[in-house]
Amino acid sequence: MRRTLFVLVVIGVSTLPLTINVVLPATLHAASAMVGQSKADHPVGPVSDQPPDTTSYTRAVTKEDIALGPAISPPNTFVADVVVNNTNTNLKNTDTFNDGEPSIAINPTNTSQISILAFSYSGSSTSWGNPNNAPVWYSTDGGNTWTKESTIPPPPGDASSTGCPCDQAPDYDRSGNLSSTFLTSNVFSGTTTNPANAGSWNWLLSGGNAVRTNSVGPNNVDQPWLLVSRDTATASQDDVYVAYDDFNTNPVDTRVAVSLGANPPNFTRDNQSGTSGGSGIINPGHRLATDPRNGWVYSLFQQGNGNGAGTVDSTTGSYNIKYFLNRSTDGGQTWGLNGMGGGVQVANADSKQGINPGATFSMGNCTSNNTYKFGTVNALLGGVDHAAVDPVNGDVYFVYGNRDSVTGNNRLSIIRLTDNGSGGLTIGASNFVTGQVEAALPSVAVTTNGVVGVLYTQYDGMSGGFPMFSVHLALSQDHGVTFPNNVLLEQFLSSASDSGACRQRVFGDYHQVKVPIVAGVGTTFNGVFTGNGNQFGRSTSNHDPIFFRYFAGCTGITCPANITQSTDPNQCGAVVNYPAPTSNGDCGPVTCTPVSGSFFNKGVTTVTCTAQSGSMCSFTITINDTQPPVITCPPNKIQSTDPGLCSAVVTYNNATATDNCPGVGTPVCSPPSGSTFPKGITTVTCNVSDASGNTASCSFTITVNDTEKPIITCPANINVAAAASCPFATSTPVTFTVTATDNCPGVTFVCKNQNNQVVTSGQSFPVGTTTVTCTATDTSGNMSTCSFTITVFSACLVDESNPGNVVLFNAQTGEYRFCCSGVLLATGTGVLTIRSCIGTIDDLKGARKVHIEFDTSANNGRGKGTAALFLNGSTNPKCKITDQSMQGNVCSCP
Repeated sequence: MRRTLFVLVVIGVSTLPLTINVVLPATLHAASAMVGQSKADHPVGPVSDQPPDTTSYTRAVTKEDIALGPAISPPNTFVADVVVNNTNTNLKNTDTFNDGEPSIAINPTNTSQISILAFSYSGSSTSWGNPNNAPVWYSTDGGNTWTKESTIPPPPGDASSTGCPCDQAPDYDRSGNLSSTFLTSNVFSGTTTNPANAGSWNWLLSGGNAVRTNSVGPNNVDQPWLLVSRDTATASQDDVYVAYDDFNTNPVDTRVAVSLGANPPNFTRDNQSGTSGGSGIINPGHRLATDPRNGWVYSLFQQGNGNGAGTVDSTTGSYNIKYFLNRSTDGGQTWGLNGMGGGVQVANADSKQGINPGATFSMGNCTSNNTYKFGTVNALLGGVDHAAVDPVNGDVYFVYGNRDSVTGNNRLSIIRLTDNGSGGLTIGASNFVTGQVEAALPSVAVTTNGVVGVLYTQYDGMSGGFPMFSVHLALSQDHGVTFPNNVLLEQFLSSASDSGACRQRVFGDYHQVKVPIVAGVGTTFNGVFTGNGNQFGRSTSNHDPIFFRYFAGCTGITCPANITQSTDPNQCGAVVNYPAPTSNGDCGPVTCTPVSGSFFNKGVTTVTCTAQSGSMCSFTITINDTQPPVITCPPNKIQSTDPGLCSAVVTYNNATATDNCPGVGTPVCSPPSGSTFPKGITTVTCNVSDASGNTASCSFTITVNDTEKPIITCPANINVAAAASCPFATSTPVTFTVTATDNCPGVTFVCKNQNNQVVTSGQSFPVGTTTVTCTATDTSGNMSTCSFTITVFSACLVDESNPGNVVLFNAQTGEYRFCCSGVLLATGTGVLTIRSCIGTIDDLKGARKVHIEFDTSANNGRGKGTAALFLNGSTNPKCKITDQSMQGNVCSCP
């Protein structure tokens, strides 16, 4: 059982006290424990990197932090702080965990799904053991946003899991399952189909307890490293490989356990791939690399080789390291490379990793300051080596620490190993990845287009009392000979200064870069490193996992063609769905603003699309208003003609108009309101235009009715006498004038007698009185009438000396009409006495007396007669008529 000793160290940092819980092991794992070593008597054998440093390093921001400014992503690069770019926006204010030793896995079935593991817990209440789940940083959108999911349950039945996982490494298989290995006192490995769901984790169980991955070295193993690779025999099957170090042996064995296509993983193979021994307190630095073409697996590790040489730092010196590589071509059953069962030495170089050989030890524990800490704050207890396989041709790239013997800088070098044609590998020349800098924590990956990328952290000296670091991705396109493109991912100050603890590790032992391969193509580096969240917007200086992507195969994105579309019905815009831009190579997720499916207003909108790589393009969406306005006319209107006119001045309410877009005009109607409208029906047409020139029209009618009656004028009553004759005439022609006028043309009239017979002027009317009624009718059917009488007398007498004295008489009835000097003085019907053509008429009415005598046969038919009118009983006639010839009389007595 591992026992741990907790030491509380308090350091003053700027104005904010920094409290660091340093966890030291009760036993420093080493092949041979030395007590009271002198500087000249260096301890020998590999050292475990256990326990991890999960100290929460956080402090206030200094002016030196601010001077560095925000992190800026270089071209073709996306960098994001998983704490800041989180679905829980409060994490950037509350999450202060260590976040060291970050590792990454990318789902090849959906490269937008990414999982990151790190020391994102305190080693107590937020990790395994209370019980609690350990966290995973999970993204489903290609790393743009992240969620901290506490979904990794502790291995069932493992009593030593409290405060862990102490090391962890994940990887996806080709079916989208995530496998990960975890270190407690042993190694346990599980698989999940959904990292966001704790219930989906599968552990191999025996009697309800998780079965450990390491079949040997119980309770004394270290540094598990997991990769998934295709099976060497069954190409469709994926196997899980876990490398670990067995510290129960002397020298330490490096071993690789294999689970063959099982879920949960069942490690039925566990074989030794090499040995890490020799002089120097270093870690085996055991790593894995896989060849996706055939499933071959490489194991790489370190051996100590005594003190290093060199003229710099002669007081503390350095270690000389042998870097080894071994290979299994049969799924981990056997190991050997170039005929060497223990692997081949790829390189030999000095390195200031491990623990200062001049440090003082007590019971195997480092008790004095360790000058071998990288950048003063990170002991390199996990090795300085990594390897990757070219997925196209199988070349192996081995990166390792190589201390410059003159400058003393701990640089990084790379060696390319190629097929020697005999089943082995030819070790190529060593080339420097870095210049004259202090570099550590290398991780290498290779794209399918041959770009070699090395991720590393660089120590840039001190600033404001804190070490300054920068993280780089060095890129080579000439098989690792040169690295002309060095992408700066972040420069920052450490959130902690040197605590004085030998095993202080603010970053841990590694970070990671991978290239996911989908359908045989992988051109994008996906990686994670420990950086300072202050450069990404945190208000404190705190170490966070920093995710990045470098798009080595991206040559830009192409937007769809410009789109022109009409407005949606009754909308001043339209919902537009447009095709996604196309990436020229892998450029990462593309975000367009406004997004497809948005509502676009009328007019031209520029859509800007940005790929995660930073590539941009734009296109326009033009929304044309093609919808005509809606115009509503007033109702039809009926009105009478104005008095005396065959028309009317008509006013009406104007038409109204609405439109899907603002700016519709005022309708214009013709004829306009207030115009003079003729009798009849007139169609009024109204037109309107909107701001886009769309037009609409409507119409209604104005009906002007002629309701005004015509004016008809009849003559005064007519009294006429027939020409004297014997026998008496029974009728005589009568002329009369009737007039009719109207406000509108076309008035007509007709006259009828009382018998409803049409009469006309000039026709003969019978003796007696005829009532004539005249009716005027206009073209609209309006009618007016007037009446007059025509009285025809049998004859008349006219005084020969005074023509104004006239009497008209009816020889049939005795009716008379007597005028004196043109003035009507008496009318009536007297007593008629007649014989043949001779007769008298006498009428006595009160004091008035009329006497008429006539003979139309006298004077050879010319006729004669007399008449007298007596008024007021007088015996003297008021008026007297003597007519000796009635022929040709014109009698007028109104």
